Amino acid sequence: MLLRDSLTAYKMVSVGLLSVAVSLSVKCYQVVEENLKLQEEKVLDRTTYTNDLSEILFRFDAEVRKNKELVDKQTELQNELVKIKKKSSSF
Repeated sequence: MLLRDSLTAYKMVSVGLLSVAVSLSVKCYQVVEENLKLQEEKVLDRTTYTNDLSEILFRFDAEVRKNKELVDKQTELQNELVKIKKKSSSF
């Protein structure tokens, strides 16, 4: 009887340990999957941030070029106005 009781106890402990092992394996798998998902989101966020920053810098450069062209054009028009005023004062 003692042998039968010890085998029953052994089986119960084995089932308990097996269920704990399966539970921990499932939890470990979930944690690993969540970690991978977070890493992918981090990469996507970094890519989005880089793209946004590139877009901002591109637009800033375009505005700087546009402003430079406008300043150059304004300077050219002022020079022409000065030439016209000099010619009209000469007559």
